[in-house]
Amino acid sequence: MRSCFFVPGKELKMADTLLRFKPEMAEKFGVNAAIVAQLIWEKISEEGGGRHVHIKGYKLWFRCSQLLMSGYLGCMSKDQVRRALKILVDGSILKKDCLNEDRFDHTNWYSFTQYGEQLMKRGIEKREEELLC
Repeated sequence: MRSCFFVPGKELKMADTLLRFKPEMAEKFGVNAAIVAQLIWEKISEEGGGRHVHIKGYKLWFRCSQLLMSGYLGCMSKDQVRRALKILVDGSILKKDCLNEDRFDHTNWYSFTQYGEQLMKRGIEKREEELLC
């Protein structure tokens, strides 16, 4: 798949981007929502969590703007990411909150609901069962 991304101070570049997502999520919520959910899942699951992941109330929260997510993905616009996030929040897959200490910072934070975690883990369990057989 060919996609493009913008590097500040540079011209528009073309790059190959590998997008991963769970087919079950794509069937229920659409491909874009499945791709965004996978991105957030991977960022939360990274060892150490990185600087955008924090623990609040026994949950891992990922802080990221829609523009930055579209930059991570490379092939989705900010509006596509916004619509995908709305689908995931309305579908009770993600929780969205503004947990910033600075009142002028309106960047949203995202965390998986219990239902969302079950859907994301279901594919892992299926793969483990296939390997054992």
